[in-house]
Amino acid sequence: MNIDLKAEAITPRRHTFSHIARRFGVDKPASRYEEATFDVQPMVNFHYRPTYSPQFELYDARRTRIVMNDWYV
Repeated sequence: MNIDLKAEAITPRRHTFSHIARRFGVDKPASRYEEATFDVQPMVNFHYRPTYSPQFELYDARRTRIVMNDWYV
């Protein structure tokens, strides 16, 4: 019985996820930290409003007095 082990070079389909590519560019490979922290919070398509304050959405930016254009800057 022979077992032949051979190393294969697998080329990735993409270097990063689409939400990271929109922020940093398509050709930059992202780190695991960047993939896990940038633009992951959902901002649309919520199914319900919170019962404790129904005038706001779940992650509504109007809840805070701090106003920023981009929270990741």
